Amino acid sequence: MTLNITILFVIHCSCRGRKYIIVLNALASGNQAVPSAIELKNEYPFILPAVQAHIDRLPKNGNPGRPVRTLIEIMHELQTEEFGPVFREFCRRESIYGFGDLQVKQLFDDIVNNGR
Repeated sequence: MTLNITILFVIHCSCRGRKYIIVLNALASGNQAVPSAIELKNEYPFILPAVQAHIDRLPKNGNPGRPVRTLIEIMHELQTEEFGPVFREFCRRESIYGFGDLQVKQLFDDIVNNGR
């Protein structure tokens, strides 16, 4: 049985005083969204980085995904398991995700509890 999951990227933006809603269809892997994002990149330059960040966020082939990888790197670099400094650095590095403290805390706790 094959399961196809469709993801709709709904992007709200304003450009030159106008408001836009852009919808991109994508498979769960995100691969279909990249060509659509490339087509729109001249008028909406933020779309391609957002789609790529979403694709990078997904765990794949033993890779936990970009946000978790970044948290692990920060924890090693700062040599700490204290959430505050790690959260501040994560927000600085990965602002594209717009994650709040509770979202990052859940990822952080999973890393700490699973000894990654």
